[in-house]
Amino acid sequence: DNKDILVANEDWLQNGDGRINGGMVFAKNSEFSRRFFRDTFDCHVRGAGGTWQLDPQLDQGCTTNEQLLLNDLKGNAFFKEHVMVESGKKYNRGGCTVFGCGEGISDSHMEELGIKDPDLEILHFMGGSKNGAPSVLCAAEHNLTQEGPEGYGCREEPWER
Repeated sequence: DNKDILVANEDWLQNGDGRINGGMVFAKNSEFSRRFFRDTFDCHVRGAGGTWQLDPQLDQGCTTNEQLLLNDLKGNAFFKEHVMVESGKKYNRGGCTVFGCGEGISDSHMEELGIKDPDLEILHFMGGSKNGAPSVLCAAEHNLTQEGPEGYGCREEPWER
């Protein structure tokens, strides 16, 4: 598909299939992408109501966050034409799948395989899983940073300059 923006759903959660997660957004440098992000920015500044450049008939407000906005927009024709929604299991899996999610995960193999899952491309540490990132990324058996526990992003103490 020739799309302008790539996002992922939350199909890694038990009840997340079809729900977009705003934590991973890839955008092509295109006129559509520029207009889309200008419209979303203007919408957040405006708050409730207001028209969009991409669809003057659209009266969409933005009173919370971008994730809810993306989910509100996913039924619109311009969204369907220009935005690709892929599997979050592959492109935006929650970090909690490595050590346990509150909501429950859709496939227990994700927890069993952890970061060794060959289908995993992006692991997203969000919400309550943020503090678990160092134990996954910096552990001796993984050492994904290739700098070990004292390297940038893993060291517990602040870096001295």
